Amino acid sequence: MEASTSFLINDTEIANSTNFNTKPATEILYDEVHSTFWVVFIIYVCCSITWIIYCCLSYHRELEAVKKKVHENGVRRRLEFDRMLKAYERIPMLTQPRTASSTPPPEQIEPIEPV
Repeated sequence: MEASTSFLINDTEIANSTNFNTKPATEILYDEVHSTFWVVFIIYVCCSITWIIYCCLSYHRELEAVKKKVHENGVRRRLEFDRMLKAYERIPMLTQPRTASSTPPPEQIEPIEPV
């Protein structure tokens, strides 16, 4: 009888010493998926944060370019306005400007006859 008990003890010791997995298959699968999920999730979060930072920087760069173009267009508009004003001032006046006293009263204005 002693021989059979020593055989069982040795068998149990061997089973404990050789890392046999006694977990059910669903727990093993859960552990594998769980560890893979967290690795993928962390990579996803890092990529998302990087993408958001890139979009913010790109937006600010484009906003600065638009502000620069608005300023340049304002300067060009002002230069064009000054050029037009100088050109207008160079036009000789052929007649003297009318004043309020030089216009005839409404009674003296002849009505236009329809054709």
